[in-house]
Amino acid sequence: MNADAKRVQNIIERYLSMWNESDPDRRHEIVKGLWADDGENVSRRFDIRGVDEIVRRVDQAHTDWVQSKGFIFKAAGAADSHNHLILLPWEMAPRKGGMPEARGTDVFVLNGDGRIQSLYHFAALAQTAATT
Repeated sequence: MNADAKRVQNIIERYLSMWNESDPDRRHEIVKGLWADDGENVSRRFDIRGVDEIVRRVDQAHTDWVQSKGFIFKAAGAADSHNHLILLPWEMAPRKGGMPEARGTDVFVLNGDGRIQSLYHFAALAQTAATT
């Protein structure tokens, strides 16, 4: 694995751990280490700007999906990258095993420091994703 592939793998591992981390202080540390201070997280449903807002979004998702319903977020295949972009297929599945509840793709745009400047989030229920 070359240095660029290791860097991308490290970003992906930290990004996925951010959603699943049960300790709020550690989760906030991960978010703040991954994202640019003025980073943005965009989907069809939201447009969040600034690391403090991103921390709140991650906390809410953790509470709603990981803590309350027992799901985990994980890679759903190989990531792809070039230059300052990363494409990550992911899924949200029961921690104890079973079929995914949701699937999606996240597109990362990294800044010059290698932190997430923008992240475009595409998600669908697993049944919907499988039929489209």
